[in-house]
Amino acid sequence: MLDALRAAGVKPRKIRPALERLQREFGEYVLVAPELAPDGIDVLWDFSRTSPEGEGLIEGSAGQQVIREIVTDYLQYLVRAEDGYPAMLRLRHWTPSNIIVDPLRAFGQPIFEESRTRVADVAAMVRAGGGFRGDRR
Repeated sequence: MLDALRAAGVKPRKIRPALERLQREFGEYVLVAPELAPDGIDVLWDFSRTSPEGEGLIEGSAGQQVIREIVTDYLQYLVRAEDGYPAMLRLRHWTPSNIIVDPLRAFGQPIFEESRTRVADVAAMVRAGGGFRGDRR
């Protein structure tokens, strides 16, 4: 899950303080909690995920409320398996590409869901100047 938070764009220096504060307030297992929601910048806690009357969304390290309408397009949640445990993280900030982080595929590295190609491999091809020019010779 820590790798998934980093892949979602949250800076490592922001992850630890947020998780420590959330653990003090909500218990030891915040990394697998359904309320945990990165937005690409911060680690957020979404009360609406488990409480029908809870609408609040707070930033993890400071506990300040976040305006949901501003970050709603960037929120990411864990996809849970049938047993209730986290299965993968869908990375919405890379849409329209469907990028996921699944610990059972590609050793937990971000991949394109349809082709199962690692994002790092595609990025390496682009950096090397190959593959995606559209010209077929």
